[in-house]
Amino acid sequence: MIYRLIIVFSNISFAFAQTESQGLTIGDMANNLISILNPTGSIIIGGAYLAGLVIFISAVFKFKQYKDNSTQIPIGTAFALFALSVALIFLPGLYTMTGQTLFGSEPDSFGYKGSNIFGFPDN
Repeated sequence: MIYRLIIVFSNISFAFAQTESQGLTIGDMANNLISILNPTGSIIIGGAYLAGLVIFISAVFKFKQYKDNSTQIPIGTAFALFALSVALIFLPGLYTMTGQTLFGSEPDSFGYKGSNIFGFPDN
């Protein structure tokens, strides 16, 4: 058990020694992490658009099923799917507005600044 701890701590010290010899600071490591995670916001927003469109189509089909046979299909399911699709489609605008509300006029999360699909003027 003690030998394992010695090996773990020696590996951790080697990792810090390598970063120190390269001249990297904690800020440089954080910037590297931010540059790696930068495309993540775009992927999430694209997935939200796609999921919103698919859920909207399924909501339309649920409305049609309710129209054809209202005793078996509850109307609440169709409205819930419709509300979820609207929320997912407008996620980029909500992301920008929430970021401006919480963090000021220039929200910046992992380098992704949001999108302005509603055409609001930038301050």
